[in-house]
Amino acid sequence: MRPRCVAVISSKGGVGKTTICASLAVRAAKESDKVALLDVDPQQALARWWELRGSPDNPKLFMNDGGACDDPTGDVVLLKDRDWQWTFIDTPPAMMDKIVLSVAAADAVIILARPSPIDLESLDPAVQVCEEYGKPFAFVLTHFDKSWKLSKTAAPFLADMGKVLPTTIGYRQSFVGAMIAGKTGPEYHDRAQAKTAAEEIDALWKEVKRLAKIPRGH
Repeated sequence: MRPRCVAVISSKGGVGKTTICASLAVRAAKESDKVALLDVDPQQALARWWELRGSPDNPKLFMNDGGACDDPTGDVVLLKDRDWQWTFIDTPPAMMDKIVLSVAAADAVIILARPSPIDLESLDPAVQVCEEYGKPFAFVLTHFDKSWKLSKTAAPFLADMGKVLPTTIGYRQSFVGAMIAGKTGPEYHDRAQAKTAAEEIDALWKEVKRLAKIPRGH
């Protein structure tokens, strides 16, 4: 398959970008031998998670000499030239200059949003960047609780701006607890909670591959 790059973005913080980025990378590593991570966020949450994981070779974090990846554009080209099959970019909230660079480098973009009015109304800048660069993008609802009234109206609201992926990600102890141990929700020590998290990430991974135009079976 051709190497692909996915940027995980949002115009607002607290939506689970690092959690989803790490979870997708670990899931991708089950199928691909060379999965790369780029942490564009100056807070370096993804880098800390990777170190807690034991700094594995797959997925592997790539950093500049100063730590954070300031401009992923050249890094993504280099990684593709070296046949890294997947690259996932974790981005900061609100820092549109870094979000723009990440979108420009990506083959596909997922925009995360919580089902709240403030979150949903803050997404215009992220959508505009994707449209400006002509990148396929889709929304993913996070911290999702189907019993909330707002959860039922969030997807139709987002559908007016672009594609909404069917899979939603709940606000689960498995995701939160696993990240501080260098793991992901599907690897959580509680098997029942890990199973639920795995079902969400497996479903999201299939949808992300379709968004990135990877044929079924690859």
